[in-house]
Amino acid sequence: MPARNGVTAATMVQSGFTGVYDVFAGDGNLPGRLCGLPRAAELTAEFGQPLEVMLTNIKKYCVGFPIQSAEKR
Repeated sequence: MPARNGVTAATMVQSGFTGVYDVFAGDGNLPGRLCGLPRAAELTAEFGQPLEVMLTNIKKYCVGFPIQSAEKR
């Protein structure tokens, strides 16, 4: 998959596609595409806060293995 994605990216650049530095800025930004009237301050209000997933447990296998807690790395 990484090799395919690299070839796809190179082909897109060769075809004239461009990218953006910040997906939250400018015309056609990500929040504007996902909803009609984005409120950037609300979308980024909790950046840097602990994630809820860190308070959960993950069962790796359906049977025969103990539940693993999420680890902060």
